[in-house]
Amino acid sequence: PEAFEDKVRRASGTVYVDFAIQALVAGDLAHVPALARLGAVSFELFLADVPPPLLAGDNRAVLEALERIAAIGGVAGMTCGDDAIIQARLARLHAAGDKSPRAFARSRPPIAEALGVARAGLLAAEARARVHFRQISCRESITMLAALRRMHPGISAETTPHNLLLTEDE
Repeated sequence: PEAFEDKVRRASGTVYVDFAIQALVAGDLAHVPALARLGAVSFELFLADVPPPLLAGDNRAVLEALERIAAIGGVAGMTCGDDAIIQARLARLHAAGDKSPRAFARSRPPIAEALGVARAGLLAAEARARVHFRQISCRESITMLAALRRMHPGISAETTPHNLLLTEDE
């Protein structure tokens, strides 16, 4: 809560647009109610693509986080992936000498994102939590989201312009 208050304080009076701050959820869930009271617009859970201390954790930890967020009427912002697949692919590419920018895309196959979406969506349904999936980038994830929405209406998703407009070559 102190770090959240500091961010609000630093931004207040210095920005020229409306803004909102999201709160990262990793590890200690005791702060979720306090962060909600301070105005966190969502509670971010990362299943991949961040350093290990910032990952949401195993299924038990993600379910508990979603239950806590649901209990306060909050929204979980979910960045999905299967970190084990991503890290293994990245290690294989780097071992083969490929450290190019393209290795980033090659290390994140559609199955990694779709597995993360499936995992998070099933856990959200169990917790009856509202979840907003961030940065969806592949057809497999959209197919999974459509199936999950039939199970649990509290699911929404977004993509980003670069996922819609750019190719790996660009």
